[in-house]
Amino acid sequence: MTLTELFRSETFWVLCGLMGRHCESQKYNFIHNLNHLAILASVFTKVTLDRKPTIYPFDKYILKESKRHNKEVKQRLLHEGSGNMGDMISKWWWGGDPDERDELSGMSRRDIYNVQKSWTPIYANATGNGFLVFKRLFEADPISKTFFKNIARSSEAEMASNMYFRAHLINIMASLNTSIQNLDKPEMVKLLMHKLGDAHRRLKIEKRQFWVFKDVLMNILKNDLKLSDAVVVSWDRYITFIYDHILPRLES
Repeated sequence: MTLTELFRSETFWVLCGLMGRHCESQKYNFIHNLNHLAILASVFTKVTLDRKPTIYPFDKYILKESKRHNKEVKQRLLHEGSGNMGDMISKWWWGGDPDERDELSGMSRRDIYNVQKSWTPIYANATGNGFLVFKRLFEADPISKTFFKNIARSSEAEMASNMYFRAHLINIMASLNTSIQNLDKPEMVKLLMHKLGDAHRRLKIEKRQFWVFKDVLMNILKNDLKLSDAVVVSWDRYITFIYDHILPRLES
């Protein structure tokens, strides 16, 4: 007997009826309920590939006792259960609603996962990818390069070998990494971004440079790294979050 045949059998729905009653009275969590259902199934039936399950004598009592409730549970599972069960599994897996957005960060659990997962290979080559971003930034906005006195008139090759500039790249990438790794603690990220904003205010960096930086970064994520549209949206929410706490500090 296959599992599909078992699920269509009366015994299976008897077990569902019992579990439905047990769940309502005990209010156990979803995984706990599945464990109990598996135990009951192993006690009341013997599933093989070539014969029907063996029904134990006291199964008649179980069938009689749970008949009414069994019918209700069966209808609920057929008409509503699949969607509800999917929601429960999803929430259990994510630790809550994966698409519910945090009030402070505006990011969901799924957004955080998308950003952190895609960031890992980027940060693995922090200097190389950081150099790519700033190279594109200087091409898009040459004025931005003048804020770096050590490389203001340097060629691309000279920039790549300049230790001061490389140190700056590592510092920027480390700041991004710290914020990304702590996205589940938005209050902490908020404070970190305040400090980053204060540091750039002292350097007289303007908001325009930050917006160009965002455009360059998003273009690299989408066209160079070929991230999916969903992941790019998550990155956009991340940048929006940190900019909400960096940009106001440039004027304070």
